[in-house]
Amino acid sequence: MAVRTSAKRAADEHKIVLLSTQGMSDAAIAKELGLGASTVSNALREVREAWRERSLDAYEEWVRDELERLDRIEEAAWKLLESQGKDTALQRILSCVRTRAKLLGLNAPDKVANTDPSGKREATAVQVYLPDNERSSSDVKNMLDEEGD
Repeated sequence: MAVRTSAKRAADEHKIVLLSTQGMSDAAIAKELGLGASTVSNALREVREAWRERSLDAYEEWVRDELERLDRIEEAAWKLLESQGKDTALQRILSCVRTRAKLLGLNAPDKVANTDPSGKREATAVQVYLPDNERSSSDVKNMLDEEGD
């Protein structure tokens, strides 16, 4: 097997990614480009890892920028509050604090209630189908009621 140059490897990687985004399987890409299946698989894994790393870096940079922006807004709001005592300044400060907490993941998770499909009231029953023994939820409820007696 011939050794691929870095330029050939980069060109192959570009073609591999292009064909993969068009929905071709690794095996089909390998056949199309005359490469080994492991070469295609490894190239796609490396590209995904690079994309993941870049997206994490971009996200972290965005969070840093947002926190810096919030700091500037909050600082200006504190100055306004100290000089004029305006309610709007206090509201802006509270908004900055809430947004900062959310960005940093400091908020407690929201409780998700077991509600009916409308989301307005708590569900009183859950429909269950058990295909392995063909019992409906009412059969299961009756069995549970009998066990509770």
